[in-house]
Amino acid sequence: SYNVVDYFDLSREVVALSMLLFDRFFATKVCIPSSDLVLLTSIATLHVAIKIRESAIIKLSTLSWFGRGRFSESRIAAQEFLVLMNSKWLVNPPTAIAFVMHILLLLPDNLNLDFKREILDASRFVAELSVADSFFVAKRSSVIGLAAIINSLEQCRIKIPLIERNNYLKGVASAIGLSYNDAEILAAKRRLHLLSLANGD
Repeated sequence: SYNVVDYFDLSREVVALSMLLFDRFFATKVCIPSSDLVLLTSIATLHVAIKIRESAIIKLSTLSWFGRGRFSESRIAAQEFLVLMNSKWLVNPPTAIAFVMHILLLLPDNLNLDFKREILDASRFVAELSVADSFFVAKRSSVIGLAAIINSLEQCRIKIPLIERNNYLKGVASAIGLSYNDAEILAAKRRLHLLSLANGD
């Protein structure tokens, strides 16, 4: 999916939304899906995500080409409809990347702009990695987003005083109801750190 969005110069959040829809769709299935159904659903959820998050219009005929011509436009459209019905049309949830963007707005105004940019880039990168890891399928996007930020704060080249970092994380906990030392956050943080190391960051 990242190859497709990069090819069309689309937001990488499209992939995150597409994978959320994909995971939700298969979470309700009891049998093991065929490879054809997996590919068809990934194309369908990607098309739904593009329509929700982008102003660019990507034709079904173009996306069917990415499916190596195995599916007609009508079959992709029919699968899109199944995805929409399965999700009860609730297809625009906040992604981990969206949470990263909003949680970082709570950073103190006096912090260096280069520091803020480095934290944003690192957090987005780590949040993007979570999309391809089944460990995060059942995790809330807010948990992934906060865990990505905590990792980035710890790994950042530019350091901020520990007391300032802790005050920021306490403010986040107060604002969104997630404590940085919750077991769920710590587990996600550890997993993201391993993914980050595996991807050379």
